[in-house]
Amino acid sequence: MQIFQLLRFGMLFLTGMLLLRGGLETTELGKYENLLFFGSLLSFFWISGFVRSILSLHKDFERNDTRLFFNTAMAMLVCSLMAAFIFLGIVNIGSEYEMLKKFALEFGVYIALIGPSFLIEYIYLLRNKSRLIIGYGVFIFLLQLALVTIPVFLGYGLEYSIHGLLLVSIVRLVWLITILGPISEWKVNSKVLSRVITLAWPLMLSTLMSGSAEYIDGILVTWFFDEATFAVFRYGAKEFPLFLLVANAFSNTMVPEIAKAGQNLSQVLDKIKRNSAIMMHIFFPLSILLMVASPFLYPVFFKLEFSESAVVFNTYLLLLIGRVAFPQTILIGKQKMWGVFNAAVLEILLNLILSLLLVRYIGLMGLALATVLSSNLEKFYLSYRVWKEYRIKPQKYLDLKWYFIYAILLSIIFCTFTAFRQP
Repeated sequence: MQIFQLLRFGMLFLTGMLLLRGGLETTELGKYENLLFFGSLLSFFWISGFVRSILSLHKDFERNDTRLFFNTAMAMLVCSLMAAFIFLGIVNIGSEYEMLKKFALEFGVYIALIGPSFLIEYIYLLRNKSRLIIGYGVFIFLLQLALVTIPVFLGYGLEYSIHGLLLVSIVRLVWLITILGPISEWKVNSKVLSRVITLAWPLMLSTLMSGSAEYIDGILVTWFFDEATFAVFRYGAKEFPLFLLVANAFSNTMVPEIAKAGQNLSQVLDKIKRNSAIMMHIFFPLSILLMVASPFLYPVFFKLEFSESAVVFNTYLLLLIGRVAFPQTILIGKQKMWGVFNAAVLEILLNLILSLLLVRYIGLMGLALATVLSSNLEKFYLSYRVWKEYRIKPQKYLDLKWYFIYAILLSIIFCTFTAFRQP
């Protein structure tokens, strides 16, 4: 799953680069990115909610998991259709989206079809077919890269790239039908659907709230600063994607193992602890290198006025301190979804309060620091919930010695190369 997520990120990165290399104008690339942004904004939270719910529920349906997969796919298809209608409504009603109307119908169909296909890699995961996850990822992401970028190199416009994206969504949907079709009972089961939605609902809300922190920060920047400062903030307010992708993929992979383990969690917790330590040994040194280098790299890759973007970026690197701990994985595996939701509410409230306080004293770094503090405090709260409900201490699933060494070292580097250098 970690390799699969890295393949997805690599495909998205290469797509943007190749579209520009192929001669696509920056404004046209902006339209493409805007379309993807809308699709993600309308879908990310409910896709995450459904996926994590089936990872937790699968142990109860192991002998007949096709009922679980089919009913979840139907629920996701309904959500995809709703997201498509909302997208079409926003683009066609809002005058500021005039430039996107040309591609609205094709991309709306893409949104309507793509949702259920996010189950494919998790079906392979739950059926212990890890090689098929990588094979599917290599094939589908190479196909998407080719169908989106080749039309531009041949001299065709962005419209044909959108058609390529739509074709990929059809291929992925057919792939899902091919997996489930021969072995599934094509019948909606209200009891199964109810269990899936009951578990998915709080996870959707918590994901939506966690994801909204980015938009809250954007609103506060426009409130306190000018448009030029907003651009500086946006170029820096990005968590290094490698950390987030690998950590989330690992967390999702561990959920079904926790669910199956029942009360005998020791082996699964040891596995989480070992893999978390490996992530620490790789990601913390890499974060330190990025933190030292970013003040020199931002002016080179962008302009001198974007130097403060490096300050924001370095502050976001501190999110790694919470990323390598996985208490939320234990709670989701134990189907304690409302505990995760409560933590998300706490995070968003803390983020808002700290942002309003810190932005007045330390500017853009204050907004970024509020995001870091609220996110890491959320992890401490989740760890407390795991200890309170299951008497599982953090040292059972986290190598505390290396954790504190790296966390303190990263914080010292941050203060030395970023915080104390601010005027």
